[in-house]
Amino acid sequence: MAEILLKALSFILIIALGYILKHKGFFAPQDPRVVSNIVLNITFPAAIINSFAAIKLELSLFSIILIGLLCNILMFGLGYLLARRKDEKTQALFMLNVAGFNIGMFTIPFIQNFLGIFGVAITSLFDIGNAIMVTGGGLALVAVVLKRKEAASVGATLRILRSSMPFVTYMLMLLLSVLQVKIPSVVTAVTGPIGAANPFLAMLMVGLLLEIRADRERLNNAAKIITARLVGAVVLAAVIFYLLPFSFEVRRVLVLVVFSPLSGIAPMMTQRSGADSGVSSLVASITVIISMVIMTGLL
Repeated sequence: MAEILLKALSFILIIALGYILKHKGFFAPQDPRVVSNIVLNITFPAAIINSFAAIKLELSLFSIILIGLLCNILMFGLGYLLARRKDEKTQALFMLNVAGFNIGMFTIPFIQNFLGIFGVAITSLFDIGNAIMVTGGGLALVAVVLKRKEAASVGATLRILRSSMPFVTYMLMLLLSVLQVKIPSVVTAVTGPIGAANPFLAMLMVGLLLEIRADRERLNNAAKIITARLVGAVVLAAVIFYLLPFSFEVRRVLVLVVFSPLSGIAPMMTQRSGADSGVSSLVASITVIISMVIMTGLL
């Protein structure tokens, strides 16, 4: 227990370090974007490669991809139900922010630190389904639900997914796993130290992006979204833990995953939908703290 708390404290200290350094002027305004690009396009893909290279996954575990997608769709539906009688912008805000998990920049570094390579591999499978929604699928569904003219061009959604380095890496590793192609040791010799830097850089980036200030109306919407996410996560966790036919080790990882904070991409997607990206940023910041507490407690 002491080791778990110590590791969680180290994550909190790194987040606090990023937040303090940003407000002390140590980082330039564009630096958080630079760190974010490094995590999304370099260290996170390297961590994915390392996790898939280290273990051999049973084909039955690939159903976790579908579980990741289904969990997102259910949370998306919950957001729609909560805001169905409100204006279009509020509906889009709730649908895009009740759903979506920040797995790559938060949960995978957290799991990597606590449960090792096996935990990262299971989390990565879930994140493939999750990525379909957070990197474009959710925005496409909003267009369909609200009957907008741009309603969800399949081509536009595929272009968004294709431009996501983590998603492309997931697809490549998934293909190699299905074909039972072993990743060469020369590749992991390069990706090993790069992926090892992912937990620190990801937590530092969370601190750089952390902002907790808003007016009363935004706080009210944020509180409703956060409450919906927590209730939905509790229900999903119960179903996963008590009903899914996986080993305890797999179910434990999936229970932790559904308590992940809001996706870091959500504010950008919220802005593109025409909804209030300020509320989305606030939810993303607050849920990082809540997730840290809940996930540490569960461990």
